[in-house]
Amino acid sequence: MTETPAFLVRFFRRTYLIEIMSEPPFNLQEHLAACFPMREKYTDCTGTEVSFVISVRSLPVGFIVEANEISDSGLVYDYGYEFSQAAEVDPFKALGILRRKIRKALSRRFLVEEDGKVQMAADELDGVISDRGLVIDGDLVPWDEIQRMLTTCEGFPIKIVIGDRFL
Repeated sequence: MTETPAFLVRFFRRTYLIEIMSEPPFNLQEHLAACFPMREKYTDCTGTEVSFVISVRSLPVGFIVEANEISDSGLVYDYGYEFSQAAEVDPFKALGILRRKIRKALSRRFLVEEDGKVQMAADELDGVISDRGLVIDGDLVPWDEIQRMLTTCEGFPIKIVIGDRFL
């Protein structure tokens, strides 16, 4: 196997560097500003369309991509669905993960209405803690309703897991 002559190696390195330096620099912040905020619609398990505004925030190290449920007029609901995903380098990878989170969350319901009262659909609840209650299935369920629902399960064991909202 013959070795490449040194003058050719220098020539190709110089040519490659000239090509790289002649391309316009990629400005991620400008690209993000052109792409975000964006609006997207998803269909939940009942066939209802749910609209979101998706935005990105730059952090000292990385990005946070957030999705908030919005009304038809474009206003963010106080206690609607909220999703977020952190990214150290690529906010568009985080966007893909966020979209999967949204689809998964909208694919099932934790609450049903029976006899005019909100009940657990099964033996599991998933939501977000608020000062006024829990946001479950995109709706605020006041603490007194949570207490009423859990009272029907008196004597059964319970496990509460508080997770990281960015995972």
